[in-house]
Amino acid sequence: MNQGWHGNWRFQLPFSPGMSPGAYIFLFLYCLGIPGQFIEYSIDPGVSCCQTDRRFLLPLGYPSFARIFIGGSETLHSRAFLLITLGSGMGWLIFLIGRLTSDFWVAEAYGFLSMFSSPHFSFGLAILLSILVELKKDNNWSRSLALSGLAFVESVIFLLG
Repeated sequence: MNQGWHGNWRFQLPFSPGMSPGAYIFLFLYCLGIPGQFIEYSIDPGVSCCQTDRRFLLPLGYPSFARIFIGGSETLHSRAFLLITLGSGMGWLIFLIGRLTSDFWVAEAYGFLSMFSSPHFSFGLAILLSILVELKKDNNWSRSLALSGLAFVESVIFLLG
């Protein structure tokens, strides 16, 4: 975000001994930093906002997903919400004997860990949940429009990520 805030579009290693031409990677983070150069704000509020949003946005999609795909009572929905949001594998048992399992470093596998990984992944997962919920609704023009918009945003986020 800091390099985007300074107007750079290519990723540069800041502590390399020589200059490189740079590469177009991490564009999602660059795009989050670019508005700062136009409205002249510090990069810190943007970072804080991005971290907070992704930790609240992703769990907001879970209840409607659980209601549609799991069914059952509200008690079952709340239990599913807790398992999806706070759950991981049984790796904590292995951690007690000094081993580190994938529960602690594979963000794509667990909802809780994905909220602390890169922001584009959390945003993309939240939009993917919204797409799955929209697919189960009645087929009409507003659903098609919503699906098209969500799919476009999803593709842009993962293209830039």
